[in-house]
Amino acid sequence: MIGFSHASQNQVASWGKRLAADYGQSAELQFFEIAMLQDAPRILRGMIIKKMGSSVPQNERSHFLRVTRDQAAWRQAVRYSKPDDAYVVLTAGDGQVLWHTEGEASDASYRALQDAIAEHAHR
Repeated sequence: MIGFSHASQNQVASWGKRLAADYGQSAELQFFEIAMLQDAPRILRGMIIKKMGSSVPQNERSHFLRVTRDQAAWRQAVRYSKPDDAYVVLTAGDGQVLWHTEGEASDASYRALQDAIAEHAHR
């Protein structure tokens, strides 16, 4: 799950909570909430990173990443179009994109992700 703006944070967190509940103990699926911070003013990045770190519970920190570079490549990979949406990407171990969506973690979109996970789990 990738967020490119502060406004996308709630959508990213919603996806993360659903994945943590269903796959938090999975040895086969790794998931990460990624906060894209390249556009944050450099002078404020340290403060933003510190605030983010303190807001993420200790047991969830291994699933949380802050990225400060290569934003253009990330945007291309997720087919970025809406700055305030969450982008969810399912990839294979080699980085091949197997499934993706953007926006809220609705019941229908989450079921589609679960179906994609199940479909690719046995490959």
